Amino acid sequence: MGLIWLMRHLKEHWDEWGIEAQVFVSFALQITLTFFANRRRYTPGVSIRFITWSSYLLSGFLAKVALGKLSEIQIPQDKKYHLELKALLAPLLFLQIGNPDCLTALSIEDNRLGLRQFLGLFFQVSSVVWILVKSWKISSLKFLYLPMFLAGFTKYGEAIWALKSALSGNSGLTISELDQEENVPALFRVLPENNPMVELILKAYYRFNCLKPHLNNWLYQPFYESLPWIALDNYSPEEVFKITDVELGFMYDVLYTKAPIIYTRKGFFLRIISLLGAVILEVYQIILLPFSDWAIIQMITCYNKPVIRRLLHILAPRSNMDMEYKKFRSRNRVEFPKDLKELIVQEMKEVDKERGSNPFTQRGEWALKRYGCLDHDFKWSVKRDFDKSIIIWHIATYICYHSDVHCSIANSRIEMSKLLSNYMMYLLVMRPHMLCITTSGIVFEHACTKLLAFMRTGPLIITEEVEACRILRTHDLPNQSNLDRKRETMVTLKWHMLHDAQRLAQKLMDKEDRWQIISSVWMEMLFYAASNCPMDNHADQLRRGGGLITHVWLLLAHKTDKFYTSD
Repeated sequence: MGLIWLMRHLKEHWDEWGIEAQVFVSFALQITLTFFANRRRYTPGVSIRFITWSSYLLSGFLAKVALGKLSEIQIPQDKKYHLELKALLAPLLFLQIGNPDCLTALSIEDNRLGLRQFLGLFFQVSSVVWILVKSWKISSLKFLYLPMFLAGFTKYGEAIWALKSALSGNSGLTISELDQEENVPALFRVLPENNPMVELILKAYYRFNCLKPHLNNWLYQPFYESLPWIALDNYSPEEVFKITDVELGFMYDVLYTKAPIIYTRKGFFLRIISLLGAVILEVYQIILLPFSDWAIIQMITCYNKPVIRRLLHILAPRSNMDMEYKKFRSRNRVEFPKDLKELIVQEMKEVDKERGSNPFTQRGEWALKRYGCLDHDFKWSVKRDFDKSIIIWHIATYICYHSDVHCSIANSRIEMSKLLSNYMMYLLVMRPHMLCITTSGIVFEHACTKLLAFMRTGPLIITEEVEACRILRTHDLPNQSNLDRKRETMVTLKWHMLHDAQRLAQKLMDKEDRWQIISSVWMEMLFYAASNCPMDNHADQLRRGGGLITHVWLLLAHKTDKFYTSD
């Protein structure tokens, strides 16, 4: 009896307050999205992605369910204040379905399905209109319905517009875009010399606008890289990576937010309409708008106005500070040192001498050729399958590292080589899709098995990394037993991983310039992986906090003719 009474009691409360509860929860989820959605650009980790994913799905679901319940209005039975409340809640729920500015798509696949949202818009508009028509004559709050309905329609329409336009576009520059290009040099000439961040943001925008890395069919030629407003030759590696970071921010905004829509004249007009019905919900987002890189770009076009000039002096430095603050908040994010950025820029120039503007086809051969090592002693190590090459070079790097780290020849290249080695292993194990490798799990498990077996052979169990590397460098390894061969898979058959790593390490130890060779090979492997990774994977990586490989991909994309054919 107690359970029956409880269920009846809950049903009465649900019938009385169910819609209001759904509206409240949906509104709370919208606030959660407003605060957390944009942080996934800078904060890797499961927690932010889970909060964004669950809030995004639940918010829209609850709003649509509540709209369905509201459409059951019964004029004779419902009390007048119930009718007025339901009629007011309908456009409010419609407003919430449109999502905040900082999130239109959870993943790049949502952009490809953007046109399907038009059908949803039609049905949601029909539901809201039906509710408003049924309560129009009775309600005394009808003057509030129209602005709220327009705000909801605007928000929903903006979301669909952003989804549709994210991956659409012409295959090349239009006449209007060519006309705009003629004015670019003039914009750079009027920039203040005492505020370099403004120039970096503007350069990043035009680099992004010329390359459009999120569009696979965009006709881009590497000769654009020689244009003054595109080239990075006169910038330090630190500034190069700042520009690339801003470029990736523009790419993230295009793929996952409404930024490209709201920072236009039409978008500004729609925002005014939206504000009429949703002031409270928009306050937080309006505060953030001036500090966006997109706003900086719009202000630069009106730089001759004194008010805009003063605003730029205030907002441009804060734009970068906001970016750095977001990175600082992320405890899981690993910042790469300045030395590594300098090494990347330096190695990229060396590799460009070999490949020109052609796509990447080598993953270590150019580096070995540069140091006169492209012979039988080394070439085999970069001709293995990519996942096997990474593991072999990783072990060999550690063997050399523990041999030289305390010697007088120690330099920054040693630490950078180790860092790159660890990063490539991280990609192999945790992000194999970024390397376009399907057998990484099998190969890595095989490598772990062989290493564990090696460390447990003999009278003592090896527990120290330094000792293991010393033995691998100085001792002969036992031959593989027949039992071990039977346990091999088709992927790892006839691959003697430890023998290969030992052989490579011994050959490297014979070279005085071994750390130049090691770092250059790792760089070339990183360039190869970044260049050959599909754009969709880089776009997906952006919403997970980004990464070094995505920065490298964008830098290489500006200098690569993606329509090149060997014929």
